[in-house]
Parts: sequence; structure tokens; C-alpha cells
Amino acid sequence: MAALSIPVEKDYPENLVKTIKLLHSVHNELLGQVVNLALSGDLEVLQEELGADGGVKLKYADFIALPDPNIQHMIELIEVLKNKMRVLVKANQIETADLQ
Repeated sequence: MAALSIPVEKDYPENLVKTIKLLHSVHNELLGQVVNLALSGDLEVLQEELGADGGVKLKYADFIALPDPNIQHMIELIEVLKNKMRVLVKANQIETADLQ
């Protein structure tokens, strides 16, 4: 396993905000992967019907209902991530403006 080399942040509150921002970015990446998995799997028919330039309005709940176990694992990760971000923000009294 390769060693991880990152600079050490000395300002704890600033580092905590950066960490929450990173978690939010990971959340968005995971959500994007859920969409890609769904559109190439369970929702493939939908993508074929839309064509290259078509659009569809999907909700998070639409993905929660899909039977694909891989998507369900990703949804579970997203939910854990969301809950932990909420806990960190609330426990540390971080303002939404700080996360922009």
C-alpha cells in the first residue's frame, strides 16, 4: 500500500470545514455514479428512449427504489455520508455560509 502524503493543517476549525467540504464532494461523486449505474442498468431503457440530447427529471427517491444491489450499496454509502456530515456540522456549530 502506498503512503499518503498530505500537508498537515494547523488550524483545526478550518481543517474541519475543509473535511466537510471534501465529504460533500465525495457525496456528489457517489450520487453521480448511482445515476450512471442506473442509466446503464435498471434504467437503460429510459436512456435509450431519450436519445443523446433528451432529458428526464429523476428524483433521489427514484434511485432508492431500484432493485440493483450495487446501486443499493451506493445509496447506503450516500446515506451514511449525509448523516455523518449533518452530525459534524451540528456538533461543531458550523454555519452553512462556511461551507460555501
